Amino acid sequence: MSIQISVDTVSPKLDHLLRQAKDMSPILRAMGTEFMAITDQAFDNPSLRLAEWAARKKTKKKEADRPLLIGNPLHMKKAFHISVGPDSVTIGNPVKYARIHQFGGMTGKGHKTKIPARPFMPISKEGVMPEWAQVKIAKAGAAAAKVHLGI
Repeated sequence: MSIQISVDTVSPKLDHLLRQAKDMSPILRAMGTEFMAITDQAFDNPSLRLAEWAARKKTKKKEADRPLLIGNPLHMKKAFHISVGPDSVTIGNPVKYARIHQFGGMTGKGHKTKIPARPFMPISKEGVMPEWAQVKIAKAGAAAAKVHLGI
């Protein structure tokens, strides 16, 4: 004796879930949006940064007049964008000095000037996120999944 069970005979709801699960973009968009929200808030809230921002070297200018971030921090903050596909989300920033601030490194003429990392995104150079950020992003994804999958 054998019994054959197919998706359409078990439940139309299950069939709907399987079809919806093929396109994860709404869930990924929610997760990417949460990542961007954390990043945006970290510019103003030091407790959301992976590390304290190093002070800039003293120069002839008054230290109070020198912002920690080079360039236009507001421009960099506003330039983040997400790109979502059916199975991935990419968060990017086209501002040329965003990467050097996040991860640190050598810059300037001949790459002789060292810029310390002043991270604003909740991710390390090695791709590691702190647990609190993982939880917030996962919760955003779970909430979107409930809506997207109708559960």
